[in-house]
Amino acid sequence: MAEASGSPCRRPDDTSTPELTDSPRRGASNISTSTSSFEAGVQHDPNLNRLAINMFTKTEQYLQGELDSVTGEYQLLTFRRRVPAVTEMNRRTHAKYEEMKAVGQETHSAIEQLNTKYTELEPYLRQLEDVDQSLAKLEAVAIQLDAYSKQLESRFRAVSGR
Repeated sequence: MAEASGSPCRRPDDTSTPELTDSPRRGASNISTSTSSFEAGVQHDPNLNRLAINMFTKTEQYLQGELDSVTGEYQLLTFRRRVPAVTEMNRRTHAKYEEMKAVGQETHSAIEQLNTKYTELEPYLRQLEDVDQSLAKLEAVAIQLDAYSKQLESRFRAVSGR
C-alpha cells in the first residue's frame, strides 16, 4: 500500500490527505479529477468519461483499419499462390479481349469498305450535283420562257382583236 505522506496515489478513505474535491482547473468541486475508475465511491466527470470513450472508440477504429490494411496486403500476396484461379481469370479476360478485338476489326473493315465505296461513287455524286445545278438553271429559263410566251399571247390577242 502507498504511504500517505509522500505518495501521489491517495486512497479516498485516507483522512490525512487534502480533500479530493479540489480540481486543478476548475477549483473546488465535488467531481474527482482522477481518471481511474477503480476508486470506489468517487464520482467522475461525465465529460471526461465521454471523451475517454470517444478516444478509445477512435483508437479502436484506427487499429481496425491498420489490421484490415495488413490483412488486405496479405490476401494480395497469397492470391498469387492460387494459380488455378488466376489462370482461369486470365483466360476469361483474354477471351473477352479477343472478342472485343474481333468486333473492332470487323468495324474497321466495314468502315474501310464504306470509305472505298464513297471514293468510287464520289465522281458520280459530283455529276449528279452538276446535273442538279443544270436542271435548276433550265427550270429558271423555262419559267422565263413561259412568262415571255404569255406576254406574246396577250399581245397577239390585243393585235388580232382590234
